Amino acid sequence: MNVLLSLPTKRPPSTWMKALTITLALACPVAIAQADTQASTPNDSQAKTLLVGTYTDGYLYLPTNTRRDPSHSKGIYRIGMDAEGKLTRHAATPVVSPSWLVIDPQGHYVYAVNEATGHTEGQVSALMVDPDSGELHLINQQPSHGWQPTHAALSPDGRYLLVANYSVDPGHAGVSVFPIKENGSLGEMVQNIPHLKGSGGVPDRQASGHAHSVTFSPDGKKVFVADLGADKLSAYRYQPDSAQPLSADDDATIEFPKGSGPRHMLFDESGKHAYLVTEMGAHVYMYDYRQGRLEQRQALALTDKQDPKAKAGSGLGLSPDGQFLYAGNRGTTNELVAYRVNADDGTLSEVGHYSSQGKEPRAFRVGADFILVANQFSDQVVEFKRDAQSGALTPTGEVLDIESPSDVKALQTTE
Repeated sequence: MNVLLSLPTKRPPSTWMKALTITLALACPVAIAQADTQASTPNDSQAKTLLVGTYTDGYLYLPTNTRRDPSHSKGIYRIGMDAEGKLTRHAATPVVSPSWLVIDPQGHYVYAVNEATGHTEGQVSALMVDPDSGELHLINQQPSHGWQPTHAALSPDGRYLLVANYSVDPGHAGVSVFPIKENGSLGEMVQNIPHLKGSGGVPDRQASGHAHSVTFSPDGKKVFVADLGADKLSAYRYQPDSAQPLSADDDATIEFPKGSGPRHMLFDESGKHAYLVTEMGAHVYMYDYRQGRLEQRQALALTDKQDPKAKAGSGLGLSPDGQFLYAGNRGTTNELVAYRVNADDGTLSEVGHYSSQGKEPRAFRVGADFILVANQFSDQVVEFKRDAQSGALTPTGEVLDIESPSDVKALQTTE
């Protein structure tokens, strides 16, 4: 269902926002629908608002395809964090399974994928941030044109939202492209690129394609889709003025060893280096990026353990100063691995391994002073103090009980 509110301007007056209540959002049905990846975030010297995405209906997880007990999560949670790191949970905005969140650069709009856990098409939701209260209000939704949408990204020019449909079952994975309208709402899909073929490296995970994430190059000219099922990082040219903005760039596509499962990637602030985490392979790859091509420099294991159950790469994040990279590993390991980034060439050297203080650290938010980790299966968001000089992590004791947390983002609002 496409529910659209008629909004006259890019940023509506606060009086309009106060008139729109969450009750209206509840009246707009949302079809039951990861780290994971995060770019640099501002420092933590001032109080801020954070958003936590969740699974509201339990999560169908692999490889056993079993379901947790139904979640009692309500949707997107607003979290207050003061300069000392004290956390306060505020009311939730009722959205079904908003497992991945994207915030526009001005902090006016939030886009959430609605990740269905059954045999049903997912959706993607556009929400508006109340400039006074910080509350979120649903604007509209669009079908994701695939199953289990698990990731999304805004184009650097702000014209399109790209959505990665993972699809546990064969035949429904791919990337969908949605225009962003002047009022922040989502237009109807203009392009869908199927990702159907798997590598077969891990039979119960890679029988078909699984588009797990979509990442723009910093110059806005390329899009990279991490296909966990195909063991590929598929490259596309971004041409925003074309009727279909994405076109395949096979020469820039990267293939991984079978069974790797590429999951998420990010670029550093310079745009000269990129990092990617694999799920089943549990490696972090480091690349140089030149003239639209990625050249591998490193492949570092997240763990020395050989048991496949100990390998489940997840989130990926750079510190705001770009000096440290953090990667999550789930399964039976449940930890974050910290790496120092060489300022000259972007290469990585391991700093240490840190328990996530919970189960299934799916995603995390890296700030200058603190890291917040979404431990999905232990139903908690756990805070760590981050040493800016060494990159080391220490639990602060601040823990929020939030069922099935799946993503953490900082909401920075600008005029």
